[in-house]
Amino acid sequence: FTWTVLNIQFANAQIRVSTVDLGARRVASATGSFSILQAPPVDNIAPTVSFTSPVGGESFNSGSNLSIAWVSSDNVGVTSQDLSLSLDGGQTFPMTIASGLAGSTQSFNFAIPQSLTTNQARLRLIVRDAAGNTAQSTTANNFTIQAAMDTVAPTVTISQPSSNQRVIAGQPIQVSWTSTDNRAVVSQALLLSLDGGQSFTQVTSLGATANSFVLNNINNINLDFTTPQAIVRITATDQAGNTGMKDSTFIISPMLSMGSYTDKVLNISGIGFMANVGQGQGQAQSLQVFVNDSLVNVTPTTVNNNSISIKGNKKKLGIVKGANNVRVVVNGVMSNSVSFQF
Repeated sequence: FTWTVLNIQFANAQIRVSTVDLGARRVASATGSFSILQAPPVDNIAPTVSFTSPVGGESFNSGSNLSIAWVSSDNVGVTSQDLSLSLDGGQTFPMTIASGLAGSTQSFNFAIPQSLTTNQARLRLIVRDAAGNTAQSTTANNFTIQAAMDTVAPTVTISQPSSNQRVIAGQPIQVSWTSTDNRAVVSQALLLSLDGGQSFTQVTSLGATANSFVLNNINNINLDFTTPQAIVRITATDQAGNTGMKDSTFIISPMLSMGSYTDKVLNISGIGFMANVGQGQGQAQSLQVFVNDSLVNVTPTTVNNNSISIKGNKKKLGIVKGANNVRVVVNGVMSNSVSFQF
């Protein structure tokens, strides 16, 4: 039996059940004591809520903090609050800013994403009490979230060629790098200097995602000559026009392929026997020849970028019977060493 409790109050109530059979025999049993109390009033009053900031019409920058403030209350107490953002004037609220906020919370700082822009932003706050009553408030008018002025230049790092790395004259040069930006890189360029940075030639323009390029003897660039101060430069530009750049200095070295001594003439073959000065080649080079690790003090008969001839007897040239080695130094940059027999 389900008993509807009477509208009474009693501290020591009991319920007794009596049973009688056909022989008029009777038995009864009672419950223990319990209390009947006044029922609490039903809470059917919804909370109240209203925004104090923003109210609409303001403009905020993406990437900044938006300070949101409101007033919410309830006849018993607010238990939770949910805050969300609309980008279409309040038709939908797809972005949850915070959920399950404590009832005592009356403000929140929202970090606006860097990429977020709209001129139809509105906020909505839904509040709840313990009885499940809800109320909500939406900012009365749209406010604007605009792109902040970007003053941060991209950052470039070059991994190849590394600082003071030696590469061989006439050989392709691998250039590798990374470019990053607080928003996005939109274009890049690769420049080259062969005179220590006095002048640069733009080798190529590159897209936003490029991260490698191979330098060859193309586009009016000649890598056949020696230089102690070649510089590769990468520039990266973002949409706001900010440009970042990075330089890496490397060395283009001469390379010997063969040496011989015949008819009192020392012949050396290879590449890079002349130097880059300015954007010209083969200008004002300083050339030294070493035989068996001793400097040859004889002026070469002929010198071009691929061969050197020096006339002299073996004593003047420091040549010995049997195995000899020869190397050259161009503008302070040393070549490899090659051996020949005499």
